[in-house]
Amino acid sequence: MKKYFILVLTTLLICIGTISALANPKTMQIELIHDNFIFTADDLAYVDENEVFVPGSFLQKNIYQMTYEEGSRQLHGQFSMPKIRLNANKADDLLFKGFEINLPTKVISNKPYVNIYGMDKLFGSELLVNDKEEKVIITLKKYTFFNPANLSISNKKVSRNEKISLVWQPTFEDENNLAKIDKIQGVNVVSPCWFSIDNQWGLVKNQADIAYVKAAKEKGYSVWPLITNSFDPDLTKSIVHNPNARKNVIKQLLLYVALYNLDGINLDFENIYEEDREAVSVFVQEISDALHELNVIVSIDVTVPSNVSQWSLSYDRKAYSKSVDYVMLMAYDEHWRTSPVSGSVASIGWVEQGVENTLKEVPADKLILGIPLYMREWKETNQSGKTKVEAKTLSMMQSDELIKKHKVKLNWLADKGQNYFEFTANNAKYRVWVEDERSIQMKLDLVHQYKLAGVAGWRKGFEKSEIWKTVNETLFKQ
Repeated sequence: MKKYFILVLTTLLICIGTISALANPKTMQIELIHDNFIFTADDLAYVDENEVFVPGSFLQKNIYQMTYEEGSRQLHGQFSMPKIRLNANKADDLLFKGFEINLPTKVISNKPYVNIYGMDKLFGSELLVNDKEEKVIITLKKYTFFNPANLSISNKKVSRNEKISLVWQPTFEDENNLAKIDKIQGVNVVSPCWFSIDNQWGLVKNQADIAYVKAAKEKGYSVWPLITNSFDPDLTKSIVHNPNARKNVIKQLLLYVALYNLDGINLDFENIYEEDREAVSVFVQEISDALHELNVIVSIDVTVPSNVSQWSLSYDRKAYSKSVDYVMLMAYDEHWRTSPVSGSVASIGWVEQGVENTLKEVPADKLILGIPLYMREWKETNQSGKTKVEAKTLSMMQSDELIKKHKVKLNWLADKGQNYFEFTANNAKYRVWVEDERSIQMKLDLVHQYKLAGVAGWRKGFEKSEIWKTVNETLFKQ
């Protein structure tokens, strides 16, 4: 379950996406063309590859009236007379009635700036960057409600004959940014954690980055961003039982797919009331139907089958498998972070049992095995004769550092399919069930054994580079 990671990392992601300045920007004059009149704006644009950042205040004053939301650092706009079409009948009928949208910002020189690269047609404008004259030229009212712009979508699909190897990316520091580092052999799909349903009316928080999408596609990746339900059962209930809220979410997903040229969407709806099981399934069907019209891959994340109401019984895995292209089995958190007992994140027997139980409801060629690229360090202390357990997440590199620091010996646990080590420090016992090349290899073998569609790793930044060699050689072997 990604809940604990994403709740923390969503806040971090907002900070990373809005506080950092551009890497190597050029400042350019902004020239506006309106009814054959040309005038130069007082504001400057910051221009980088696939990025044209203008002040939010400039956008509001000269191009389109949007509202800046201080808390989420988003520009929010209502479009009652859309100036774009998607060349898809049902999608266009839906958008024709109007929509709302959020655009992410970055803080530059203490002011919110918005990237309008690729967004110009949304406002009925046309954007041109003249590098020679160092000008950003914006032609206003190029498109209208009666003469709309057509947005073309160029999807990159993984062949059905090829295994899926996806990795989720919730943070974007340079050393782990899949759009910036060299192409990883062994990964063909990236899933940046960009979207979340934010309120009861279905407004979607947006942290998408068109420069990331373009760079990732140039490296050969398909891009399937993740959207969450904010892991809020009450919010989820209000959305799935409100047809207008559901339509609002779907409209925004259609727009984001078109504006950012996305190949897929990954639905990560967790912590749902069991009584809303059927309503959520209907919502998933509606999302899938809408996105499939645009030739977009839809996947959904589920936990291993168990008797836990809000984290397992609330999923209708069989219904999902009929709606979506892929079901992602999150086969980790066997012992969750707040577990009262220490244990493995994903022992091989538990993972295999989860696969077998899920296959009772989901066809093998639609099932993707989620694997952990992390583990937990369990701290056990004696308090009044009782064992108190605390846990923290470890990356593979941090595990190696502990092994080296405490000079511990690894013990292979055949029944767990994992190495294990423990040590004592400061009157506490520390225990780690290790995820490494050997444990990941055993999980990858299940993909071939059960003829699954592929794997998905949570998450980028936790793994050692050697893991991808294991994935590449095992998953894509002939």
